[in-house]
Amino acid sequence: MLGVSSATLRRLECDNKVKGYGIHVYYTPGGQRRYRTDEIKFFYRDQGFSGQIGVGKRPVVLVIDCISAFTNKQSPLHSDWDKEIEQINRVIRAAHTSNSPVIFSHSYYDEKDQGLKLWTKKIKGIEALVMGSSGVSLDPRVITKRSDIHIYSKYVSVYYQTDLLNILHKYECDTLFICGFSTSASVRAVAMESIQYGIH
Repeated sequence: MLGVSSATLRRLECDNKVKGYGIHVYYTPGGQRRYRTDEIKFFYRDQGFSGQIGVGKRPVVLVIDCISAFTNKQSPLHSDWDKEIEQINRVIRAAHTSNSPVIFSHSYYDEKDQGLKLWTKKIKGIEALVMGSSGVSLDPRVITKRSDIHIYSKYVSVYYQTDLLNILHKYECDTLFICGFSTSASVRAVAMESIQYGIH
């Protein structure tokens, strides 16, 4: 897109910037390098990729994997998500106040699942997500109430082999607000699939 190889960008990188190109460098929680620049924004705008989908009238909030396995310091999957939990709680409070449904999804590991055995070759730490263990439970700082819904998912997409879509249809959901610690896995997968189901 910029006519510069990734190797050149890395070589010119200093203090989170690529010298001479006005490009800012940042890293995802998973350690992936990302670039942010006005040039990239202009590219997407000019190519017609910057439209707004908007929202509907029947929102549901989906909170993905705000579980102890990702917040407990004893867990191999631990990271610091304090600020993210604060923001997620703001969304949950707003949903509760407006009587919008809140769904919590919990990832878990099934050692008998052949697909998950392949997945552990990539991410060994998911073996800590044993069903019934404390790691699969919500972080205690996350706000909940009795009417909230909890579903359990083995794979990246929360839609896969769960009742998520049926639940959304039950509430006639046309808008799904998705919360999570990182946008590079389940949050992204659910966002993409939601559009396929006609959900904002």
